[in-house]
Amino acid sequence: MEKIQEKINSLQKELEQHNYSQKEKAILQKELHSLNTERQALLKEAYEYSEVYAKMKQVIQSYKKQINPLNISMKKTGNNSLQKPTYDGTT
Repeated sequence: MEKIQEKINSLQKELEQHNYSQKEKAILQKELHSLNTERQALLKEAYEYSEVYAKMKQVIQSYKKQINPLNISMKKTGNNSLQKPTYDGTT
């Protein structure tokens, strides 16, 4: 009888640990999601202030300046991508 009670107590402790583990897992998953979100924001900010991003912006602006005097228009499509340039022939 005593062995059975010990086994019951042992199983109850295991069950409590399992329940605690599930709660802890949920808390850790929320924290992980929060940290991943923060990481993405920091990566985006670092990219936007990086030399590569600044140079890309310069190249794009330079390209736009070259296109406009030639009366070439770049039209945006519905998904924010650019269509092929079109020339209106007025130069």
